[in-house]
Amino acid sequence: MVELDDMRPWTGAGGPGYSKNMEVQQAPPDWSQPSRLIWKFGFDAIANLSNSPYLYRLHDIVGPFARLKFSISKLFQLYDEYRSFATSNPTLLTSAPGWYQTQVLDFNFRMHVSLIGGADSEDPTCLYRAYAAADSALRSFDAALSVRPSPWWFWIGHFIGVTCVGSGIWLLFRLGGP
Repeated sequence: MVELDDMRPWTGAGGPGYSKNMEVQQAPPDWSQPSRLIWKFGFDAIANLSNSPYLYRLHDIVGPFARLKFSISKLFQLYDEYRSFATSNPTLLTSAPGWYQTQVLDFNFRMHVSLIGGADSEDPTCLYRAYAAADSALRSFDAALSVRPSPWWFWIGHFIGVTCVGSGIWLLFRLGGP
């Protein structure tokens, strides 16, 4: 699924992610900068999976993808709150820079450590774990897909059809001949 590939860098997949043991003091310096922007990724297919008319066939992946949708929604909701806070009162940057930057750092810390999480996160709805579960469920689902053999009656019909076409061609040559 393309959306899983697009969000992979966000999730920390393939690496440790953001450890729950990380302290605020260990946060990267840019987490204190209110001008720091995070570009959202699309997840419409994931969000609309539960509306699929084929839901009964997707039962093995619905749970993990619903959890992933919830994780993404939580992350984007906090990010929207953060952007609203960061841009709502620009005078805070000059009037109370220490407090303001601490709040910005706290938002970023919560987004990364709590909501995105990492390999040692215990919350199954953190983005790291939800992504891993959805990706694993999708891979298992893909591996279980198989091409069903055509039923016996199809082959009989196919044989009859080929016989009729062959017979028609033979009759055309016979009619056109001397």
